[in-house]
Amino acid sequence: MDTDRWLKWIPATGALLVALILLGIFIFRDVPNDWSSIIALVVIAFFVFVVAFTLHFAIRDPVEWFTDNEARLRGKLAPLVIGIGTLGILVIAGGVTWGITENSGPSVDASVYMGILSTVVPVFATWVGAVIAFFFSNESFRQAAIAAGASTGPSSDTEPVTSATRMIPVDKITAITLGGPKPMADAKQETGGAAGTPSPAPQLYPVNLDDVLLADAVKLLNNTVTRVIVLDENQVVKAVLRHRLVPPHGPDDKLPKYFDHERNRSDSVNFNMLPESATIGDARAMARVFKLADIFVTKTGQRDEAIKGWLPDDKLL
Repeated sequence: MDTDRWLKWIPATGALLVALILLGIFIFRDVPNDWSSIIALVVIAFFVFVVAFTLHFAIRDPVEWFTDNEARLRGKLAPLVIGIGTLGILVIAGGVTWGITENSGPSVDASVYMGILSTVVPVFATWVGAVIAFFFSNESFRQAAIAAGASTGPSSDTEPVTSATRMIPVDKITAITLGGPKPMADAKQETGGAAGTPSPAPQLYPVNLDDVLLADAVKLLNNTVTRVIVLDENQVVKAVLRHRLVPPHGPDDKLPKYFDHERNRSDSVNFNMLPESATIGDARAMARVFKLADIFVTKTGQRDEAIKGWLPDDKLL
C-alpha cells in the first residue's frame, strides 16, 4: 500500500486546520486583540503542527509497522508516543484554560482546574519518559553487546566479514534480480530451445516484486539451496524467501501468496546489514542480539545500499 502520497499532507493539513480554527476564534468569539493572546495562539498552533508532523513520521508506512523487525518497530514507537503525549498535554492544558476563561467569576475556584492540570499532566510525562528510557536503554544494550561480542568472543571474531571463507559474494548468491534475466536453463525450456541450437534471448523477471511468480522462486529452491534472495535492479536486498516456508501454490500465484502466508511477510525482511569494515565478531553479536539468520555486507552498512555479499548464519559458526 503506497501511503506516502497522502500521509505527506498530514502536517500541511494540520497547520491549515489550526489556522482556520484560530481565525474562527478571532472572528466569532470575543478574544482580546492584545499581543499576549496572539502569541499564545501562535504557540498553540506551532505545537499542534509539531504533533501532526511527528505523527506523520511515526506512521509513515503503517504496513511496515506490523511487518518490520522489533528494533525498527521501537524506532517508530518512540516518536508516536512523544506525539500522543504532547497532544494529550496540550488538550488538557487547553481544556483547563477554556474552563477557567468560560467560568471566570468570584464563585469559581480556579484551583480546581489547576488541580486537574497538575494531576493529569505528570501521568503523560511519566508515560512518555518511561517509553523513551526503554528505547534508548535497549539501543545502548545493543551497542554494548556488539562491543562485548567483538572483544570476548573466539579468536575468529577479529576476522573481517569480507573473508572468502565467510562471506558469499553477491555473484555467487542464488537470487532473483528484479528486471534481470532468469536462469538460462529456464529460458530455454520456456521458449522451446533444443540442445545444440543457439541460446535464445533470456527471459526477464518482472520489475515489481509482487509481480514475480512464486513458481520462479520455487524453481531455485531445493534441499541444498534453502534461501533465495530477492534483489532490485541496484542490487539492494528486498526480501529473503525460505524453502521451508513456501505455502501450497499454483503455477500462476505470485510472491504475495508467499508473503501473506502466516508470518512470512515479517520473516522476509528480518535481516540486517553490516559495513565491509566490520568483523565476524560484529556479525555474531548482531545475529545474537537481533536473532538474525541473514546478514548482508554493504559499503557502509545501510539497508538501501548495494550488497557486496551475504553472511548466512551457518557462516558465523
